[in-house]
Amino acid sequence: MLIVKSTLRSPTLMALAVATVFGTFSQSAHADNAAASKEAARGPQAEGKPSAPQRSADTISRAKQALSNSIKKNGEQQKETARYRNELGVAYMNAEKYSEARDVLAQAAETAEKVLGDKEPLSAEIYKNLGFALFRLGYPENARDWHERSFTAQENAQGAGNLKLAETCEELAAFYIEQGDHQVALDWYVRAQPIREKAQGANHASVVKLKDIIATTIRQLMGDTAATGDIARATQTAKKHADEHRYADALNHYKKALADAIAASGEQHEDTVQYRNEIGVVYMSLGDYAQARDALAQAADIAEKKLGNENPNSANIYRNLGFALYRLGDYEKALAWHQKAFAVRETLGAETLEMVETCKDIAAVYEKMGNYNAALDWHGRALPIREKTLGAGHPSMSVAYDSIAALHQRLGEQDKAQEWRQKALAVRDKATGGKDSGTASALHSAALMYLGQGDYDNALKSYRQVLAIEEKSLGKQNPVIIETRNDIASVYSKKGNYKQAALWYGKALADQEKVLGREHPSVAMTYSNLGVAETRAGNHKKALEYLRRAVGIFEKSVGGNHPDTGIAYTNMALVYSKMKDYDKAEGWARKAMEINEKAFGKEHPATGMSYGNVAMTYFNRRQYDKAMVGYLQAYRIYLARFGETHPQTRSFRNNLERGYKQINKKIEKPKPFGDWLNESLAEHQAVLREDAPVSDKG
Repeated sequence: MLIVKSTLRSPTLMALAVATVFGTFSQSAHADNAAASKEAARGPQAEGKPSAPQRSADTISRAKQALSNSIKKNGEQQKETARYRNELGVAYMNAEKYSEARDVLAQAAETAEKVLGDKEPLSAEIYKNLGFALFRLGYPENARDWHERSFTAQENAQGAGNLKLAETCEELAAFYIEQGDHQVALDWYVRAQPIREKAQGANHASVVKLKDIIATTIRQLMGDTAATGDIARATQTAKKHADEHRYADALNHYKKALADAIAASGEQHEDTVQYRNEIGVVYMSLGDYAQARDALAQAADIAEKKLGNENPNSANIYRNLGFALYRLGDYEKALAWHQKAFAVRETLGAETLEMVETCKDIAAVYEKMGNYNAALDWHGRALPIREKTLGAGHPSMSVAYDSIAALHQRLGEQDKAQEWRQKALAVRDKATGGKDSGTASALHSAALMYLGQGDYDNALKSYRQVLAIEEKSLGKQNPVIIETRNDIASVYSKKGNYKQAALWYGKALADQEKVLGREHPSVAMTYSNLGVAETRAGNHKKALEYLRRAVGIFEKSVGGNHPDTGIAYTNMALVYSKMKDYDKAEGWARKAMEINEKAFGKEHPATGMSYGNVAMTYFNRRQYDKAMVGYLQAYRIYLARFGETHPQTRSFRNNLERGYKQINKKIEKPKPFGDWLNESLAEHQAVLREDAPVSDKG
């Protein structure tokens, strides 16, 4: 799940880097290309004065027709195709469909970069329009980057003194004035002045008029300077600190910017939304999700009132709030905010990459809630949008297929999981002609496939190759590399090589503490995993030391009722079981069980696993009657959710059979175990739904 950094109107805030992804169109041609293009450019001319929406739809339709013809005639990466994509992008912008405009203009920009270069007027026009679309979508920093490239391309194509260059500067300035960004507008007006003076003379009417406009813009800015100067400096400094991962410093400067904005505009002014959002994002980077939630809840409240639910920045804020709640384990509320973001995205245009991300967010929450089928449904909703937007053969489709494969694996559907893993590899091979088998993404996908097959040696080999590539390109303390080290440790653990697992968790932990700080929840999870590896290696005292550290961080950062804290409690129970201190093991297992019951309910697989863990402590003390009640509860949950062939369902059934044999070993002809199991499930179903049967300590 990604954090979205909304920029709203301020040009100085952290901006989300827009990932430009390039797909293909496959419409068939039905008309002459040039004629279709001209019609799209001038708009509909039919009598009867059709409505504006109808005119926009007709213009878009004709622009799509022209683009389709060009692709068929000239190919994807050709100048004429880029021209028609630019015209379609303009048609989308005129219809206020900025996400669609951004996507098609990004494709045009790719062709401009690869085929035309930055000495071509068409490249300048495409870059300029892409900047307009990005600004409308709430990404001013990215917009300005593309506008700078547009200026450079036009200067290269027509010369530094060409009047068209001054006209471009003035056009950009007028756009930023319209958007309320007078500082950026002033910069463009000032750049236009020497070009006009050189071409027309200092006393030309156009130059005099431009000077008047510059003076007016300065006066407008001077009126705002006292209120905004400190805010701008604070946000610029905050952005710098955040980019350098100095989050505590960034937080202080964003708080100052917020305080100044409140003093200038009031507590509920829309200008405060952006600073609250950035504060929330920084708190999440620090792992303080409770503070992030509070800041983002304030931002969301103001966004609803001031920005409305047809604004992309509202969707970004709702998404960030959903993520904070997700990390706090408040999944119902997280789901509600992600669905609210989804509703906003729908009003802005359903078939966009932003909608794909929102569907993935909702799927992630359902996955955490144990509703894997609902998660699959939301991934299924995202797939056709992704395919239509990017093309079925786009490399990013392999990532989507990997996510679906992982869900099938959780459901115990190994064959389906492998089928989706193979689809992921096939897409990647087709997209690159089989030449990317050595890239990090391809190797990571291969590692996941090998893990699904239980081929740990090849999974380990792939992850090591991923790590070598990442260390060369990213440096050794990058968060991505830390995750890869954790992946390697996990594979060693699955292989039963716990000493190597502990070694790799230790490597990840050392860098994690440097990058994230010693009190971050992710650091706690690595401590927890390291503790498990050490206890399985027989180092129980060391394991307890690591797990106590994990528990302390979790309880402080996310609270004693968070599911991640419950995982650490479960691991403490494991260590005490290994030490044969079953009373303490039961105590920790029960604490985890209580957390899972509150967080997920009594029918969730995580809760079922907790019932099984408590039952295990009874079994180890030979209290088989009590163990059977807990194992029966766990078996019933897994049987209902995943079916009888799931590995964990079979494991609980085997434990029940072992307990049944122990209880009946002195009986000459006990009832067949299968009959007893079916009768027990039927007899106790109602009771088991009402109460957790392992609550009796006896």
